[in-house]
Amino acid sequence: MFRYFHYFILFIILVGCSNDDSNSPKVVPEEIENPIIEPEIGLARFGTNGINDRGVKLFDTDKGFVSFEYEDYLVGPGINQGKWVIRRLDDKLKIIDSKVLENIPFIQIQDIHKLDSDVYAVIGNNIGNDVETNKKATVILVNEMGDEINSIIVSDFLTEGGSSNTTIIDSKWVNNKLYLSLGGTSTRIIAAFGPALSLIWEKFYSLSSARVFITLDANSIYIAGAESISGENFNVIFIEQLDVVTGEKLDGWAFTQVEMDVNGLSSLNKLLNDDGSVYLMFESLFVVGGTENFSRMGIKILNKATGELTESTIPDLAYGYDFELLNDGFLFSGYAKNDERQIIRTDKMFDTKWSYTVQDASFINDVGISADGDFLFSGYYGKGIDGNADLFQDVLLGILTSEGTLK
Repeated sequence: MFRYFHYFILFIILVGCSNDDSNSPKVVPEEIENPIIEPEIGLARFGTNGINDRGVKLFDTDKGFVSFEYEDYLVGPGINQGKWVIRRLDDKLKIIDSKVLENIPFIQIQDIHKLDSDVYAVIGNNIGNDVETNKKATVILVNEMGDEINSIIVSDFLTEGGSSNTTIIDSKWVNNKLYLSLGGTSTRIIAAFGPALSLIWEKFYSLSSARVFITLDANSIYIAGAESISGENFNVIFIEQLDVVTGEKLDGWAFTQVEMDVNGLSSLNKLLNDDGSVYLMFESLFVVGGTENFSRMGIKILNKATGELTESTIPDLAYGYDFELLNDGFLFSGYAKNDERQIIRTDKMFDTKWSYTVQDASFINDVGISADGDFLFSGYYGKGIDGNADLFQDVLLGILTSEGTLK
């Protein structure tokens, strides 16, 4: 009995000494939770509370994540100045460091491509009021710290048809080469550049209104656009297959598309392909009775073997922002008919497997796929309403698992 009492007294003394020793490490039991709980680990929101902050693209690296963003800074009473920012983030999207990209002159970034673990190609158009810099399509290579490695003004490399008002419409970086679709006043250009941004080949089209998009497979580059016919209630969708090495035309298709309504406006905004098909993402806005309107989103599908063009809609989306091709289906971002911003995974028949609603999101700019098979997204969320002095929007970044839950 005395022996156990002695152990008890010794235990009290040791505990008391431990509590009084300010130099001793404090051990928090694992079962005691931190009172500050983040409700959503795979979602990050930050910015300057500017009126135009937005996430452009999120990349995964072997060191964490890298994001590119646009931020509005208040530089004077009622004066905002936009700047592009690169951030390095940890695996929970917590900021490690940030840097303003002083060398990025763009008002508009068309896309950003990850070339390897440390180099990114920033593709954009410097659209300004200065005649000398107006609409100059530019490519800038930067490292993960935002330091410039190389840059070109695209029109300086084109042998014919290039001008200072040439803008980049679409871009792809595949097999260490950059492919660009460019639009001028009355010319459309498809051009291929090598890893040092030297011109390999170029192909010109006399088109007055088409926005031409591109996609590639191992041997071919496919281009597609919709050319409106002036004064007529239809347009022509054209698709061409080019040799990926030379740019020479291998095959081509053209389809007359009749509008559903005289006030209907149909446009294409992305192009993807797999072994058997080419997929064109489009949205249409229809005016009903001159007062109400509704939009729908769909995919036009070219069967490469037969040349047949079919169409499928995405019932859960009224408008699409982006889409990516998966092994067993597709990944879409857009807003639903109830105005919720959603990311939707479908099978190959475009039937929804799951959808994730991004709370408070105003726009989901981009969706991508990480090396681990997670889905990355970026965009912005906003507060206030139009006309409210407190209106602002900030950067939104997120990671979803392949099952549609936050990482």
